[in-house]
Amino acid sequence: MKKKFLGVGLSFLLVASLVLASCAEEEVVVDEEDEVDEVVDVDEVVDVDDVDVVVAPPVPGEPQRGGTLTAYLWGDDAPSADMTEGLWPTIMYTGPVIQFLMMGDFEKYGPRGTNEFAFAGVGTTPEEFLKGALAEDWEVTPDKITFHIRQGVYWTGQSVNPGVMEARELTASDIAYSLNRHYNSPTGSYTIMAAGFVESIYAEGDTVVVETSSFNNDWVWLVAKGWANGIYAPEVVEAGASDWNILVGTGPFMIKEYVVGSAMIYERNPNYWDTATINGKEHEIPFVDELIYPSIPDESTRIAALRTGAIDMMMEASLRYEDTLAQTSPELVTNEWIHSHMAYISLRVDTEPLSNKEVRRALMIALDREAILRAVYTRGTVYGWPVSTEVGSVYTPIDELPAATQELFDYDPAKAEQMLALAGYTEGDIELEILIRTGGGVGGWGDEEIGTMAAAYWADIGVEVDLKILESVAFWATLDAGEHNCVVENENTATPIASLRSGFILEEVVGSNLAFYDNADYAALYWEAAQTIDAGERAAMFKELAVTALDDVAYIPVCAPALLTYWWPWVKNYYGERDSDMTMASHVIAAVWIDQDLKAEMGF
Repeated sequence: MKKKFLGVGLSFLLVASLVLASCAEEEVVVDEEDEVDEVVDVDEVVDVDDVDVVVAPPVPGEPQRGGTLTAYLWGDDAPSADMTEGLWPTIMYTGPVIQFLMMGDFEKYGPRGTNEFAFAGVGTTPEEFLKGALAEDWEVTPDKITFHIRQGVYWTGQSVNPGVMEARELTASDIAYSLNRHYNSPTGSYTIMAAGFVESIYAEGDTVVVETSSFNNDWVWLVAKGWANGIYAPEVVEAGASDWNILVGTGPFMIKEYVVGSAMIYERNPNYWDTATINGKEHEIPFVDELIYPSIPDESTRIAALRTGAIDMMMEASLRYEDTLAQTSPELVTNEWIHSHMAYISLRVDTEPLSNKEVRRALMIALDREAILRAVYTRGTVYGWPVSTEVGSVYTPIDELPAATQELFDYDPAKAEQMLALAGYTEGDIELEILIRTGGGVGGWGDEEIGTMAAAYWADIGVEVDLKILESVAFWATLDAGEHNCVVENENTATPIASLRSGFILEEVVGSNLAFYDNADYAALYWEAAQTIDAGERAAMFKELAVTALDDVAYIPVCAPALLTYWWPWVKNYYGERDSDMTMASHVIAAVWIDQDLKAEMGF
């Protein structure tokens, strides 16, 4: 007997009731005679940087239009619709509506294409895997960046509260206005003005010109596809851009309703400019009529909603429910990926005994980081720092590192104790304090466990450790005052321009260079790389910097967790991508369709 939990075109209220009641639902039963599609039709599965990535053949059949897609991305409400306020998760909920100048080219380079980049990270995509969005193309020189604005893109003119603006074509003047507004906001001034390279922004015909004082390799993040620089219409700003009910955009969806505490509901933009290529044929997108981003803070509740089909796809889930879902919902498709943030322990290299490199090396060798990874996150990687494994042009595999650097990855407490003795330290001579933030860690957990285990391992080699666990305000105040010794923190390593700067340049913002690392040769090469326009030359310099950063052991990389993405087999043309923009999957979702017949056959 089949049980139909979720129908086509289901209203939001029914979805919400399923979410709340999902813990009590029975598991789905599928008739044995039903012909259910394979979870994923694949030619092969290849291992890329320790992450299984599906290599998919062309999608069979023609796309289907219509229906509702419910996709879980984040559990909390968004306080404002205005990105320039710098609040989270505003940028995620605006994603289906508000667009950027550039976006990730997941069709060409992702799992459905060449599989060079998984697009599964958190908010960052290397420049070589990007393509134009509102900007069709661009030129970059030391004194300016010129964006050629895509023609035929329209503001929808549609918002929850009518009359905000008429539907009209996007202009270069709109983009120049929006970027200038961003850079004059507190959020923009923190990012772009701190970089100090943008001098003016203006429209010139169908182009937008960003005049610069010099080249800055971080220009994509600072100008085209970064935190809070999405493009807003002047009419929306005038009406009050923080109000979700007046938001108008150029994206694949339009806001239909925002139910605080429940969900953001979108409807299809019928005049969206982009397309999806499937089996060599271009199709207008989006395919679904309605998109729902539910707000479900409790993890067990949203897992139950996924299990019962109230959620069609879940972009991010921890491994803790992996076995349960495999038993109750074996039909679910799963993609495993490595979080781009990696936990580390910073060491104050400007104070004794941590100023002694051999002491720092001994401390790293004394940690069984594989055991810490298994205990805290189950699976993942212990080497994705200071550059993510996905940044292939900058990342150096362990077996290609210098022998002395490779040695840092071998857990050997006896050798570590011997190294300390040779450096003149015996049991009890070294006393360290590890600063930990309550509720901190990659994905919001893990720092306390990492600090506790590190203290135990270091005690085994005669190092005395005091754990100092503070709530967030006191934690950051301690860092700002420089009153710390060792700190458990994490870094996004998917963008070398940022990860190779924040922890290693002494002049950086207070609280980022936690190790007080000060290497003049490193800084000189970094700034040379940051101003090198040729991508190949720049990558070579970054690669050298990454090895130096690792070898100097100012920070001990500990681990980054593996996470899972789930979706039901009726979700078609999806391969586990999570990020096509800045922390958003809106373009990926726009290319997804629902196989209504399969969904019904499976009892939903």
